[in-house]
Amino acid sequence: MKGYRTEEILRQHICVFYEPRDVELGKPEQALQEAAKFGRAEDEGWRVRKDGSRFWANVIITAVKDEAGRLRGFGKMIRDITERKATEEKLRRSEAYLAEAQKLAHTSSWAWNLATGELFWSEEHFRIFGLNSKTAKRLTNCFFQMIHPQTG
Repeated sequence: MKGYRTEEILRQHICVFYEPRDVELGKPEQALQEAAKFGRAEDEGWRVRKDGSRFWANVIITAVKDEAGRLRGFGKMIRDITERKATEEKLRRSEAYLAEAQKLAHTSSWAWNLATGELFWSEEHFRIFGLNSKTAKRLTNCFFQMIHPQTG
């Protein structure tokens, strides 16, 4: 995944996988200190391959201890989640475009999960009905009362 052969990267400090700015900020050392203290550290962020290319990674560092509990080193598991992060960003942008379009068109959207009874309302839906999105009850009977007062 990172372009290194086992023999050339084994026993190297983890800072080789971090961007220079993150090394300056001490992120590799912070991760190791957290793993040493709590047994494990997890992080997501940009990492660097041998050829200098970057990828978004989910990283778990685990402290390796001997029978007496002394720290012997660290194990590290890395997942390349670049594609997942790109998909999440596209979804976030799409949701923002939808929210802006609903605001401009003075329309809203809602969804009802029949299995759980949970309602999902767009921000514009709250505005149209004059509700505060932070405090409004998202109950089915309240919703139907708003859109059709004779039901309830």
